[in-house]
Amino acid sequence: DLMVQAGVCLKSEGGRVYDRYRGRLIFPIRNVSGTVIGFGGRVIGEAEGQPKYINSPETPLYHKSEALFGLDKAKAAAHQEDRVYVVEGYTDVLALAQAGVANVVASMGTALTEQQLGRLSRLTRNVYLCYDADAAGIGAMQRALTLGRRMNLSLHVVRIPDGLDPADYVLAGAGGDGFRALAADAQ
Repeated sequence: DLMVQAGVCLKSEGGRVYDRYRGRLIFPIRNVSGTVIGFGGRVIGEAEGQPKYINSPETPLYHKSEALFGLDKAKAAAHQEDRVYVVEGYTDVLALAQAGVANVVASMGTALTEQQLGRLSRLTRNVYLCYDADAAGIGAMQRALTLGRRMNLSLHVVRIPDGLDPADYVLAGAGGDGFRALAADAQ
């Protein structure tokens, strides 16, 4: 019952309990202190009829509108460099971190909320949005810019070349230095 309440397992109508994240790569979602509060799962390979990503449901510990993937690891670098990069997904955070860009978090989708921006504002007033260049990413950046202005944050847009996301860009050979060069030209 506790596993079902935590959103790790699901219960079928027949009462059978099964793993919510079966066949997926699991990403632990931690709070700013490093305590695991939820999970994200990415389907491995192609799975027809299934969403590519799933996150934990809302629980007493996990609130998607407040959580930022990687915040526990990025907070020191964000404070030190006085900037934080916000990307869409887990793999973007991991690829950038492996390339030496430590001050990066993911909003776990395209919606960046007022609560998430509030958490980031405790680390820095300089927020760099690095969303995908698709319609959803562009729309999310516009909404975040409106929210950020209202919160008196300095928001910048890092333009990733068309057809790539931040992970693809750094893994294609640009590395951390290439990403930082794009960020230096942020609008």
